[in-house]
Amino acid sequence: MSGRRTAPTRLRVLPTRQAPAIARVWVEERLAQNAPAPVSDDAVLVVSELVTNAVRAGAETCSVELQLAAESIHIVVFDDAPGSPHFAPADQLAEHGRGLPIVDAVSERWRVRQLESGKQVEVQLAVAAPARIAVPTSSPLFRNNVTVGGRPQGQPMLFAHGFGCDQQAWASVLQVFEHDHRVVALDHVGFGRSDRSAWDRDRHASLNGYAVDLLEIVEELDLRDVVFVGHSVSSMIGLLAANRAPHRFAQLVLVGPSPRYLDHPADGYVGGFTDADIAGLLETLERDFAAWAAVMAPTIMGTPEHPELGEELRQMFCRTDPEVAAVFARATFLADNRADLGLVRVPTLVLQCTDDVIAPDPVGQYVADHIAGSTLVRLGAHGHCPNMSAPAETARAIRGYLDRAHGLVPS
Repeated sequence: MSGRRTAPTRLRVLPTRQAPAIARVWVEERLAQNAPAPVSDDAVLVVSELVTNAVRAGAETCSVELQLAAESIHIVVFDDAPGSPHFAPADQLAEHGRGLPIVDAVSERWRVRQLESGKQVEVQLAVAAPARIAVPTSSPLFRNNVTVGGRPQGQPMLFAHGFGCDQQAWASVLQVFEHDHRVVALDHVGFGRSDRSAWDRDRHASLNGYAVDLLEIVEELDLRDVVFVGHSVSSMIGLLAANRAPHRFAQLVLVGPSPRYLDHPADGYVGGFTDADIAGLLETLERDFAAWAAVMAPTIMGTPEHPELGEELRQMFCRTDPEVAAVFARATFLADNRADLGLVRVPTLVLQCTDDVIAPDPVGQYVADHIAGSTLVRLGAHGHCPNMSAPAETARAIRGYLDRAHGLVPS
């Protein structure tokens, strides 16, 4: 379809008996203010049937994607169950065989796509001319490609990615928490599948702009008692957000944080980079971002024994608009958030990696020393991206901290 669309928004759902009901409620909430009742009802029906099919087929993962345009609603349901769905003629329908015939009956068009990791059913529903959809491009959920999964009534956990990445960097960690938490992930504006048109050079030239984005997501979903989990620069973004609205947050988990990357010899602060280091990094990045990514990704990942991880990070970097990357790099590497550490009133876990060239050990120690009552845990994981290189260890550290905070294990 031509015309303006929202950025897609996604729900990850555990393929249990409750999954269809969870998906139905999620679609209803997304469409309540934007789509006319008849097509909204059809969308709910389509998603319910397709998620039901995925559950019955034995899927281990399932997700729903929703995207709105003025004249249509686009739905994608993914699952990793074996086999491919097939369209059964009406006279062969058994009690539970109605999924695709229902999709066919209400949709303008649909298709099944086979992927390496599973399959997805793509459906387009038409909206009649008198009832065009007002596309909500300003919604922070669409703007930041927010995905929601896990247990709807569980304590919310909000995951935010580091420089040049997207929410996929958290994929192997967040799934550990989906059985007992409401898990929310986002793409910062300009990264991943966020709405690139929402990027504002002035607003997003500082970490405070991204903190405001984060709070708008929290408020849109009315999240309370939030466990914020931020990697790298998102640690500071989440910290700034929590300082603005501490009543919304229960815990902060800062993975590889740095309040200032530049050394400051005048007061003995060690950030890990000299002025010349940062100037050279920014100049190279702005001159040839792809070349910068090729050199820096394996260095940042810090796992030479697993070059595929460095390559995965490079590919994430290269999906980023170079203009956005350049502005965000300056916001990241020239920031000084040391004074903000002393303002934190939310219990905080600091996770420090081994041989982290971006946020070396003295930085993690500094963060922990300057956030009152914080807990510092040193990981065995090497490099700067334990969420990708050591997701099990990272998840265990977070789980252990949360369990102690809830009194489930001795502190």
